Amino acid sequence: MGINTLKKDIELVFQAKWGDREEWSTLLVDLQSKMYKTALLYFHNQEDALDIVQETSLQVFLSIKHLRHPQYFDT
Repeated sequence: MGINTLKKDIELVFQAKWGDREEWSTLLVDLQSKMYKTALLYFHNQEDALDIVQETSLQVFLSIKHLRHPQYFDT
């Protein structure tokens, strides 16, 4: 990941954190793809992976305002 990409991602997280719905949508699309791939690797079941992505997305939405280090958003 390049420095410019990291800076852009951090800026997206800050904007989403403070209520920018467009930036939140952009972050969520990128994040959900990564989450789905990871969940499918662990659970080997499409329905379970989709449920996990949905639950995790909700938790991210509810707790993003408490995020202290935006550079670690997708870890």
